[in-house]
Formats: sequence, structure tokens, C-alpha cells
Amino acid sequence: MASTFTGPESRLQIRRMFAAPRPKVFQAWTEREKLEKWMCRVDPTITARYTEFDVRPGGTNSMDVRTPDGTLYRNKVNFQEITPPEKLVFTWSWE
Repeated sequence: MASTFTGPESRLQIRRMFAAPRPKVFQAWTEREKLEKWMCRVDPTITARYTEFDVRPGGTNSMDVRTPDGTLYRNKVNFQEITPPEKLVFTWSWE
């Protein structure tokens, strides 16, 4: 894992090796049905629902994450670069 912090914004770059074929890992990030099986599933009482799912350069994924006490967190991903199954560049933010 490498990280770079610059100015008022932070930048984080994560590199990770998985014991799976590259296309399978890429699909886990870019296919809604597969992403919903693992994203925000550390705690089974948390629910996550995608309200937008547009995986293409310039596209957006939006997800609502609700905790058992009713707290709602909104996540937004903006895709910048996609080269299947090699590269996926996006921004990640909580609203």
C-alpha cells in the first residue's frame, strides 16, 4: 500500500494482490450483483443499497448505507478511468 498526501486534499493509492484471476476481481468491483455481495458486508446488520450504478469513465455509483440505529451514510464513486480488466481509477467520497 502506498499513500501520498498533498495540499488540502488527500490522495490514497492502494495496491493489493488477490488469489483470484484478474477478470474476476475486476468484475467484483464493476458488476452490481457481485459488488453488492461484499461491499459494506463486514457487519450483517448494516444494509447497503445502490441508488446509481454507472460504471464507465464519467459515470457514478451512489450507495446508501444504513446502520442498525438508523444512521444513513451516502457514498459516491466517480469513475475516471476504466481499462478492463487491468485498471479502475475512481474517487470515493462520503456525503
